Amino acid sequence: MDSSLWPWDLTEGVVDLAGHRLREFVTHTGDSQIWIARRQRPAGSHRQQPIDYLIKRGQDAINERLYCVLARGLQVPSQLVSWTTAVTRNECAIHYLPDAVRPEQVDLIAGAATLNDHSIAFANPDDLILQQALRDVLGESDGTEWMLSGATLFRIDAAAICHPVYAHYLSWLHDMEERICPYQFAIEWSRTFWAKHLPLDSMQIYDQTLREIADWDDLIDQVVGDLADCPVRLPALLIDEFASYLCAMQDAIQACCVTKAS
Repeated sequence: MDSSLWPWDLTEGVVDLAGHRLREFVTHTGDSQIWIARRQRPAGSHRQQPIDYLIKRGQDAINERLYCVLARGLQVPSQLVSWTTAVTRNECAIHYLPDAVRPEQVDLIAGAATLNDHSIAFANPDDLILQQALRDVLGESDGTEWMLSGATLFRIDAAAICHPVYAHYLSWLHDMEERICPYQFAIEWSRTFWAKHLPLDSMQIYDQTLREIADWDDLIDQVVGDLADCPVRLPALLIDEFASYLCAMQDAIQACCVTKAS
């Protein structure tokens, strides 16, 4: 499947959960708190309605929406995330794809996945490398999770990103000493690590993705605009921290690539 054909249009607009019933998803694996959203049963019906959305709130909601916006810009399939109309808390709706299945294992280096102990073919193995580059730029601290929709492997659960943003934001709120994250060192370390483990052609895709992020002219404007569009008004200082972080990462990639090229 061409990544540009991924149904990104589902992420446009804001999801209104009126008429939906929410129930906490207590059996899922992971640290995030999740609610399942289904439409209310019609009067007189005993049949449970299908799942429409998975709901996340707070910092998790911000991170999931941010990752979706960046993945859409890179045209790399990822879970489809929208803001909701909630006005008392940050809330996002992850569009539920009923046909999607979770592979038991995804091997980034081999570009392979297994399901029911059998190797499965998927149409976009290069996207594993693009996703890895994006998660390295965003400083993700959790493992990468995947699902398969048809022949397309797509990324899910990006709640654990951008920890430096929140650390800096809290340092401002509580008048703590600000600690500067060595962004260029982080990029250098990631590139060095993957250069030892990835085939040359995969490493070229990784570096190309980093450069695409660094050269993304309106990246900051897109992110700031989307965060500002959240129905719950996010603190301007927090939005500024996201902008500063992404700007610093772009500069770090530029410096890293220039160093490596010279």
